[in-house]
Parts: sequence; structure tokens; C-alpha cells
Amino acid sequence: MPQFDTGTFFSQLFWFLVIFYTFYMVVFRSYLPRLTRILKLRGKSLNTSQESTFAKEGEVLDHSFDELLKGYASQSQGELTSHQEDLLQSLKNNLHQTEVQKGGLHQEYFQIRGQVRGQKLFLKA
Repeated sequence: MPQFDTGTFFSQLFWFLVIFYTFYMVVFRSYLPRLTRILKLRGKSLNTSQESTFAKEGEVLDHSFDELLKGYASQSQGELTSHQEDLLQSLKNNLHQTEVQKGGLHQEYFQIRGQVRGQKLFLKA
């Protein structure tokens, strides 16, 4: 078998090392620096574009959140004002009804007291 022929080991090893070293030096000296430079530029451009994109997106989100917050605040303030007015009107109506009932009870109390007093006077006499 030719691959096990010991006479050709040195020659095969020599040419393998020469070709491998040449290929390694070509890749190391020419392709690798270009590749690293390209990757660095891509990384920088991605970072800058992402940072600017994230900053713009953050500003848009902040603005929209502020607008939503203002809208909901004004809506809740309007609802609270209307509920407050309704409650105030309801309290005024209840107070008026209580005053009317109080006046009626006051008159009824004096009528009953007068009848009881009259009965006591009638009984004493």
C-alpha cells in the first residue's frame, strides 16, 4: 500500500507543511484583517443605529404615554367632577327632605304633647 510506504513519508510531510503554512499565511495576512475590519464596522454601525433607534423609540413611547396619561387624567377629572356634582345635588335633596320631615315631626310632636297635656289637665280637673 502506497500510503504506508516509509520512503514517501518525508516527501508527503514536507509538501503538506509547505502548503499548509502558505495557506495559513495568506489567510492570516490578507483575509483575516479585512474580515475583522468589516466585522468591527458592522458592529459599530449596528450599535449606533440601534442606540439611535432605541432612543427614538423611547421618545415616541414617552410622548404617547404622556398623551395617554393626560387624556385619562382629564377624563377621570371630568367624571369625578360630575360625580361630585351629582353627590352634592343628592345631599341637598336629602337635606331638604330631612328638613321637611323634621318640620312635620316638630308639628306632630307639639300636637301630641298638647293632646297629652290636655288629657292630663282634663284628668286633674
